[in-house]
Amino acid sequence: MRFKKFFIVLSLALLSGCSREDVKSNVDYENLTIRDDILFDTHNDDFIFIKGEDINSDGSNAFMEFDTGKNDGTREMFRIRADVKSGTEIMYFNDKAAVNLLHALKHNPLENITAFGEGTLPKKDYYFQVSFYDLDEDGRKEIILSIGNLIDEEVSIIFKTTDSVDTPAKYIGAAYGEQSMYIAPNYHIYAPYGNANQIKDYMYFNEKLYKAVD
Repeated sequence: MRFKKFFIVLSLALLSGCSREDVKSNVDYENLTIRDDILFDTHNDDFIFIKGEDINSDGSNAFMEFDTGKNDGTREMFRIRADVKSGTEIMYFNDKAAVNLLHALKHNPLENITAFGEGTLPKKDYYFQVSFYDLDEDGRKEIILSIGNLIDEEVSIIFKTTDSVDTPAKYIGAAYGEQSMYIAPNYHIYAPYGNANQIKDYMYFNEKLYKAVD
């Protein structure tokens, strides 16, 4: 069964003209401890994180300025907040455009996630996180929007930033698990699920998200 998974990943790597085995990383995966207090562990501090209860109780929000384009001079900002009229806002701003990432979704990746209540306001026991990681090593970090309850329900949605005013964040795909997803060797996304430490394995390639199958 492992052979099938290896064959799929290898085939995708060959299509790109290079192998992911050649990609170098400064992360020591052998001695890595995966954080279980956040939704998605990129092994760095490039993320914002907030609980639905905190957003609703006092109007708090999570805000961060972050350059996804390797110091390209573009000012980019991210904010998670809730508004009584507009509901949950997970905003991406740059010098030219702004978008609520929840409005940029396709194929209904939140269909089985019960993180929102009346008026799309966040439920108090759910968490919201925006992380940044260069999944394909092209010099521009992808946006990873994660929503879950840190128990048995989580989705992480990948967006690619663009230069378009109409579509500043392009929806790529979604990874599904139960808790504490993380970046694994070769820049794969590992999504734990089940009671036996089972792992769903996702790979970002050529602006698409693939799931390895057993």
